[in-house]
Amino acid sequence: GSVGIGKTHLLLVVANTLLKQSIPVVFVYVPDLIAELHQAQFVKDENKSLNAKIRKLGDVPVLILDDIGKEKITGWVQVQYSRIINRRYIKQLPTLFSSNFNLDQISEMIGDHCASRLYSMTKGRQAYVVAEDYRIK
Repeated sequence: GSVGIGKTHLLLVVANTLLKQSIPVVFVYVPDLIAELHQAQFVKDENKSLNAKIRKLGDVPVLILDDIGKEKITGWVQVQYSRIINRRYIKQLPTLFSSNFNLDQISEMIGDHCASRLYSMTKGRQAYVVAEDYRIK
């Protein structure tokens, strides 16, 4: 949906509700995540390495990706998305996401292979909301 309509707020409510039920959740703002993953590829400590972070994101019971598409999309970024989403797809783990872009635009950004899996995991539970920016209103 568009900017300032409460997507992040809604995802935080979901995350907090799950945490209150003792369900582990990782909530990430995608541009920060990509920066963290980029730095992790140079870390020597295996527990903090890129592969360790990918495993954690791929294995956590619920992953919430906030603002897909805000980061600069490169081939490297697409590969990291694919590694995370494919792992979650295979394990059939819940993955929630928000974006200012529609599904076709997201597919162009993260790649058809990855977007197809993400769409499959959220089929029937997708919402595109059009509203005014509450911060400006």
